[in-house]
Amino acid sequence: MIRPTIDDVNQQSGWNYNITAIEPFQYTIYYGDQNHYHWHTDTIVNDRTLQPDYPEDHILKNTVRKISCSIQLTDPSEYDGGEFELLSLKEKKEENREEQLNLDGYNVMEPIKLPHFKEKGSALFFPSFTYHRVKPVTKGIRRSLVIWLRGPKWQ
Repeated sequence: MIRPTIDDVNQQSGWNYNITAIEPFQYTIYYGDQNHYHWHTDTIVNDRTLQPDYPEDHILKNTVRKISCSIQLTDPSEYDGGEFELLSLKEKKEENREEQLNLDGYNVMEPIKLPHFKEKGSALFFPSFTYHRVKPVTKGIRRSLVIWLRGPKWQ
């Protein structure tokens, strides 16, 4: 049921990643400040230490997570907090590039807020190597479905 949407997003985004497998879905429940995720990625390119020892004929053998998807299952009126954010480079003006390079570096990261992603039934697809987080839920319960799409290791 979800595969046509995955193929459509992969193509329309211009990623065109070779997707050969889908991991079992993860049903996630967030409540209180202990149930959240700090900044992380869902994959590390070519990190062999994170490769489980799958049997040779296992569909996930020699694959990596390439596309991540989160689907909102809870109406936003049922909880507060729990915001999903992606991390992106903040564009800096070149007022004094030399000073910026000497201080904190020229590139600065900032969260991309996604208020439209709180709607029940909305889905967000992103490359699995993108840093993202889920902030703590301050009231109520937030539920989501997480899907990881895998393909052959990057060359």
